[in-house]
Amino acid sequence: MGKDTGFIEFEKQAIPRREVRERVQDYGEYDLNYSNSDIRRQASRCMDCGVPFCHMGCPLGNMIPDWNDLVYRDQWRDALGVLHSTNNFPEFTGRICPAPCEDSCVLNEHYTRNPEEKQKKKHSVTIEQVEKHIVERGWQEGWIVPQPPQQETGKKISVIGSG
Repeated sequence: MGKDTGFIEFEKQAIPRREVRERVQDYGEYDLNYSNSDIRRQASRCMDCGVPFCHMGCPLGNMIPDWNDLVYRDQWRDALGVLHSTNNFPEFTGRICPAPCEDSCVLNEHYTRNPEEKQKKKHSVTIEQVEKHIVERGWQEGWIVPQPPQQETGKKISVIGSG
């Protein structure tokens, strides 16, 4: 899985963000995407844990080490297939999930004893960003296409909630 020494060679890279002065002018996303090489480097930090706690920490049971390895190996379409096998809506979860998988990452748990570093997920693999990048690449490449209903019912729904 990943690069055997990736977690030693590469530090966790901060998520690139738009400047505050720019983003207060619109409702666009403030997190920017990593470059393909940067996201592959971040995915390479996923090590071959004996027990992938990230997988267990994910409420969906996403096979995180598997798609991290595929991204590292530049096999994006396969990574998308693995991601879609457990998650029907990664375009949403890659943005709004609080990422308990990153809290559970072995690098976060055992790489430091500093509680502040653990809380900030200073050493964990950037799992949520890798997930987001996989699905964005899927849309860009045309591997994901809209699937409108074959027949419209005319019914409407509303979703209420904060979680």
